Parts: sequence; C-alpha cells; structure tokens
Amino acid sequence: MASYECIYGIPQSLLVLLQRTIDLIDKVDAARNKHVITTIPRDLERMCDDVEKDIFDWPLDLELSQYRDSNIGTSFDIIYYQTRSFHNALIIYFSQNVRLLSHRYLRQYVAEILHDIEAIEAIKTETKLLAAPLFWPAFMAATEAHDQHLQDRFRCWYEKVAVYGIKAVRTGTQVVYEVWKRGPTSDGRVTSQWRSVVEETRVTLML
Repeated sequence: MASYECIYGIPQSLLVLLQRTIDLIDKVDAARNKHVITTIPRDLERMCDDVEKDIFDWPLDLELSQYRDSNIGTSFDIIYYQTRSFHNALIIYFSQNVRLLSHRYLRQYVAEILHDIEAIEAIKTETKLLAAPLFWPAFMAATEAHDQHLQDRFRCWYEKVAVYGIKAVRTGTQVVYEVWKRGPTSDGRVTSQWRSVVEETRVTLML
C-alpha cells in the first residue's frame, strides 16, 4: 500500500481523478463567468464527457481487490467504505458543478455516502479505534441533502465526530447549515450552492 493510501485510505487513481475534476471545473467556471452562460462551452464539452465517463466507470472493486485478498481484516472494511464514499462524493462534485444537477438527481449518492460514513464510525466504535474521519465525502453529500431525515442523520454524524475537534469539520458544517437554510435552488446558478456560500462568506475550507 502506497503512503498516500495509508494516510487517506484512498487509491491514487481516484485522487488523480479528483485533481482532473478540479482542473476541469476551474476551466468551466472561467468560461461561464467570461461569457455569462450556464451551459458548457462547446470547446470544453469533450473534456467534460471524458472526465464524466472516467468518474462513473472508475472500477471500485478492481481497485480494492489487492486489499481484499491481503487479510487486513477490519482495516479493509474501513478502506472500502471510505473509498466508496469518496467515489460517490466525486460524482456529486462533478455533477453539481459541471452539470448543475438538482439535488433530486444526486439523492442516491447522498444516501450511499451517509450509509458508508455511519458504517465507518460504527466499526471504529466497535473496535475502539480512535481515528479522525475523512470529511470531504460527508461535506459533499451533506450539501445536497435537502430531505429532513437525511439532514437529521448528518447532524447525528457531526455530533459523533465532534470528539476529534477538527476545525475543518466545524467550518464545513457552518457552510452546510447555511446551504440547508437557503434550501435547494437552481435559479440561474453557475456553480454549486456551497461554493456560492463560501464565496459570499469568504470562509476558508480545508476539506
């Protein structure tokens, strides 16, 4: 297992895919702001399609097969849930910023991430493992959780991980709660709701 996977529990290929997505979103944002449009500029359509395909086709089971066979026990379960939640968060990140999809289209990914981060905390409680969570997947999912029962489960999760005292979690939850307060909207937006909140409040996120 490479050093970055030991630290984050995420395969390198997925982190590389995240970087490609970040770079693409920067290009799409610049073009939308320049031309005052919500559509994807024609010169970026192919790049968007390629990145989207690579995200949705990313082979979770194949990437994790080496760990499944390495007899690492509970650690594999955590790596599996963490990687799956990260992958689903990447789908949300791309979809909300490039495709500008409504939260209704992302609900299944939100639910899967919530299941996985809850499962990780349950494993850590059962095995008495004290380890801070990877916050990015939880943040991405929470920003698209506009159903009350999902929000309640996220609040419970935040209360459980508050014991780790991570400033990024506290700052991130402030953004999430503001997104929930405003409610879902698609009126002329050219980026995700949470990024609009960050820009308006000038808060610094370390996800």
